[in-house]
Amino acid sequence: MPILKSSPQKKKSLVRRYIFSTIFYGTIFVLIGIIILFIFSDSLLNNFAKEKIITSFAEKYPNYTLQVGHIQYDVWKNRIGCDSLSIQTKDTSFSCTLISPSLTGINWIKLFMEKDFSSHVNGEMKEAKFIFPSSYYELRFHNLRISVPDSSLSAEEFHYQPFVDDNTFFSLNKFRITRMRIAVPQIAIAGFNYTALLQNTAYYARSVSGKNASFDFLLNKEKPIDSLSPSPVMPKEALSSIKTPLQCDSVKISNAFFRYREEFKKNSTPATVTFDTTQMVVTGITNNFKENDTLFIHAQTKFLNSSTMKLTLTMPLALPEFSFHYSGSLERIPFTKINPFLEIAEPVRIKSGTLHKATYTITVNKGYAIGKIRGIYDNLSFALLDEKTRSEKGFSNSIISFFVNTFKIRQDNLPDDLKTGTIKYQKKKEETFIQFIWYALRGGMQDVVGF
Repeated sequence: MPILKSSPQKKKSLVRRYIFSTIFYGTIFVLIGIIILFIFSDSLLNNFAKEKIITSFAEKYPNYTLQVGHIQYDVWKNRIGCDSLSIQTKDTSFSCTLISPSLTGINWIKLFMEKDFSSHVNGEMKEAKFIFPSSYYELRFHNLRISVPDSSLSAEEFHYQPFVDDNTFFSLNKFRITRMRIAVPQIAIAGFNYTALLQNTAYYARSVSGKNASFDFLLNKEKPIDSLSPSPVMPKEALSSIKTPLQCDSVKISNAFFRYREEFKKNSTPATVTFDTTQMVVTGITNNFKENDTLFIHAQTKFLNSSTMKLTLTMPLALPEFSFHYSGSLERIPFTKINPFLEIAEPVRIKSGTLHKATYTITVNKGYAIGKIRGIYDNLSFALLDEKTRSEKGFSNSIISFFVNTFKIRQDNLPDDLKTGTIKYQKKKEETFIQFIWYALRGGMQDVVGF
């Protein structure tokens, strides 16, 4: 029997028929899948998928609980989101709530194949709130936007503050503590490495910027110092505590307001110092300390909204101890502007005098500050105040004020007879980084004045 051979035309016809049938049935399956998604997506996501997510999360993180709100998926926009998402530790030491989080552009095939699925992902979130009950603080922000293609992240109305009022906050702590309130209307991050973040291999950003921020610090000095508590965390310690490699090339803060206050009695007027319209740039932020890695801070501010103050700080990160160098200047200011702080903190009232210019340079080695300060001023006079009434009246106060102004303080420090102040200051255990910088500088000025 002869063997039948297929002609080339027949082979081509079979191939065309195979391709056509593949495309046809493939299209049918895709259309069926789309129809199923349209009809049953809500049921699939909120019954099957949600329970699977919660169960998997519980297996991987047994000390946490996860709650997921109603999930929605838009096929045409490839957008998935939910009404809310909450995570809480079982011991209630931490909780977070995310309102209306959503993602677009997920490559679902790569996700199921456990490959990088995020190269075209964009995300939004209406609000986020993180609660830290043990410290009575909360962190919240609104309108989070992320873009993996643009390597960017932005958020509005960033707040870090206690979730109780000041009186309650201080009453919940037996010892002296500083209360912080930080508010940033807008934060933007550029050059953010999302791939490294998702792989948990590094935290990297090219720049972080914040505008019109406010930083408010209130210290309740009416309470004793806790001698058993650890010292406040210093910058290098904070960076070292982050185990995942971290790098941020620059942080820029524009038009910020800083206020530092000390309260000596409950509900009394606190001693106050302010720094207005602050411009600050921080570079070289990293926790991968190498020999030449150095943190730089350049800042300019309006001290008490009256005098331009400049600061430059350099901190070699490779050194294990608390060591750095800072220098700067303060322009013309009437000394009486400092009274809102001095009258309550010392208690002393400046009656007259003008600082024309001050410059300082300070080196800190293992927590001990050594430096020099040059202050040009004239016509300085004081009045001592009664500690209870804060009044300069009274015979004894008048006699002591006269003695101090006549024999003790240096009323003028002008270029033809200029005294340079010496700074020698050892950091105290309870002092924060900012307090240490301020106290060392203040001690040098007191040495010039003789008070």
